[in-house]
Amino acid sequence: MNNKEKGNSNVFIVLAIFVAIGIAGYFYIVRDQSSEDLLVSSVMDARSTPVDSNFLAALNELKRLKLDDSLFKSPLWTSLVDFGKELAPQEKFRSNPFAPLPPTFEVVSAVAAATAVASSTTR
Repeated sequence: MNNKEKGNSNVFIVLAIFVAIGIAGYFYIVRDQSSEDLLVSSVMDARSTPVDSNFLAALNELKRLKLDDSLFKSPLWTSLVDFGKELAPQEKFRSNPFAPLPPTFEVVSAVAAATAVASSTTR
């Protein structure tokens, strides 16, 4: 491929990129405005839709509902036993779990042993 063909392909690629950006910009500008209407909320009257009136009717029915609490006073309820276990407080772990670990005795002794072996074999 010579320089003229490389130059033509580069121009074609740049032109294709500009066309794609232009098409994307066009669709962004003339996009459907109804999606913006979904983000706008308006205050509606309580009688404006049937869903609102159905909701209010159900809410009024719930206000009239009376619960019988005699269940909690019955001997069967009071004789129930809680078999749950009390959890002992746990020791706090490191404040930053991503901090480097401090060297432990095993790591230090393993490094010391490895350096001792390495120094004895190089003599």
